[in-house]
Amino acid sequence: MSDLTTALTFLAITTICFVVYAVVSAVELHRGKRLFLTLPRRAADAAIVSCGEALHRKMVYVGRYIITLSWYYSLHTFLRLSLQFIAGIYYFIEAILHRNRDKARQIRKERKQAERSHLTVLAEHKVKTELTPNQKAKRRAKALSGK
Repeated sequence: MSDLTTALTFLAITTICFVVYAVVSAVELHRGKRLFLTLPRRAADAAIVSCGEALHRKMVYVGRYIITLSWYYSLHTFLRLSLQFIAGIYYFIEAILHRNRDKARQIRKERKQAERSHLTVLAEHKVKTELTPNQKAKRRAKALSGK
């Protein structure tokens, strides 16, 4: 037999089986009960339903617990990294803020030191106009002599 003949024979057999199955299913549905092999078919149905329910439970487990939990762990990791990044930026800006404040204090301190109060001016004038020891001795001698 050639490959084409084998394929056509297989197609004919499967088509006949499908039509027979469809007719039997329609008759059983119309009557509301099975026509033949009732107990084995009921056991096979129960086994198929049981396997389907087990598969459904496993799919729910995988979907609800494994995938969802993995998603939340990934989200948690992303948020933690984002928070660490934002905290790093915060500490960087805070360091700049402290340096700026310290520089402002230093400038204010230097400005206060540079400002001259009237007492500073008087003290500087006193130092500039202070008499030499010779001049002091002459003035003292003049004052004691009463002139």
